[in-house]
Amino acid sequence: HADAKEGLKWYRKAAKTGNAAAEFGLALAYLHGTGVLQDSRQAAEWLQRAARHGSVAAAGLLNQSASEAEMASSPASPQTTESDLADSKQR
Repeated sequence: HADAKEGLKWYRKAAKTGNAAAEFGLALAYLHGTGVLQDSRQAAEWLQRAARHGSVAAAGLLNQSASEAEMASSPASPQTTESDLADSKQR
């Protein structure tokens, strides 16, 4: 754990200068709870910063997360159509 905390110290220092790779590293640390308590809000914040500073990986992860959230929140398409219901009533 000491190595992870030391690494995070340097990530934070570099992230303060707008280093996208360091911001992405912090995002992953918060996402997985490596050297810090797992915190999805902090992870999202660092991912957004990294993406703004040019991290393609961060932008991709944000897009993936947004797509998964959208899929989870959209209602499931009905599997039974009105004609299926009419057919079943006639039987």
